[in-house]
Amino acid sequence: MSVQTVLRKNILNYISNSPLAWEYPPAYFEDMMEKDLLRLVDGTIDNRESRAEEHSYEIIEVDSFLSAKQYEHYAPTWCIFQSEEIFFEETHQGSCHFVFCKRNDADNYDRIAFGPDYPFDNYGMSFMAILLTSGNRLVSVTSRRNWDEDDDYYLSSEQLENALGKDLFNVTINIKPLTILQISDTHNRHQQLSNLPSADVIVHCGDFTDMGTEEEVLDFLKWFIELPYPHKIFVIGNHDLCLWEAEDIEDLPDNVHFLQDKGCEIEGVRFFGLAYNHPESLIPYNVDVLVTHEPPAMILDEGNNTHWGNALLRNRVLKIRPRYHLFGHAHANYGTENRDGIIFSNGSSLDNSYTAVRKPKLFRCK
Repeated sequence: MSVQTVLRKNILNYISNSPLAWEYPPAYFEDMMEKDLLRLVDGTIDNRESRAEEHSYEIIEVDSFLSAKQYEHYAPTWCIFQSEEIFFEETHQGSCHFVFCKRNDADNYDRIAFGPDYPFDNYGMSFMAILLTSGNRLVSVTSRRNWDEDDDYYLSSEQLENALGKDLFNVTINIKPLTILQISDTHNRHQQLSNLPSADVIVHCGDFTDMGTEEEVLDFLKWFIELPYPHKIFVIGNHDLCLWEAEDIEDLPDNVHFLQDKGCEIEGVRFFGLAYNHPESLIPYNVDVLVTHEPPAMILDEGNNTHWGNALLRNRVLKIRPRYHLFGHAHANYGTENRDGIIFSNGSSLDNSYTAVRKPKLFRCK
């Protein structure tokens, strides 16, 4: 029997065990040329000579539920259902990658390989759905060996790298940490902040005005919006009087987030901003980066022999335990502390005399 005949038989065997067989009679495939059959299964059959240690993958980026549906003739049903959940979730702005693989080890879910001893049917295939953010940072990986399994297998980043191999992992997944640049208390002197370092997100912790007028706010926003950062976040401080009770600001670009008692998610990192003098109970759990103007009591809050921190805020922060708490207000206590795994940062850009312009804080959030 020739190699071509074996390949054709294997492809037809694969089709007979796939949803394609539910849509068309067997005669529809019998007369098709081999190249058309291969095109029909769209890469799920690897016709190259392979060794057990070699890997063969088809990575398909899916950016909407409709585009996911076009692969349902050979993607397992769970992939399609998962993508539907993903694309109807408003907070997710990234993509789902389906990975279709041939494997020679049916029991090891983090090792996916193309093995010559496995038949070309759905029981020899393995599937992964890799959910990525818009910046290709990893959110989750689920895996199943067969279409008729009931349970998902969740893989870690290390397991995914082992499964894909380092080269494919590196070109598919963005493993760089999200970089966050912190500034605060610029008091109309934002134009003096020159040569700011690059980052994924810039955060202003309030007091961007002096007298809190609308004109001052507009001048700050014009500068802030034009900064060359992919994402921008700001909260208000005690000086920003005209925004104290504002619920939102109209016509801000999509990448500029006014966090007035609300949060946003950027590249899988959850931010929450609390407005000045608003109840600390509004801060939810599951926050990665908390942004306030006030410092927590007794943490980087001293100036002129006075502790300006908020005791209720401190209690809430220690209870919900964000990874980062970014703030300002106490100009004299610019600095960073790590307490019990929480990074506290006072990013006041000006000193007490409003003259010295300090270096912005840069964090790498993994």
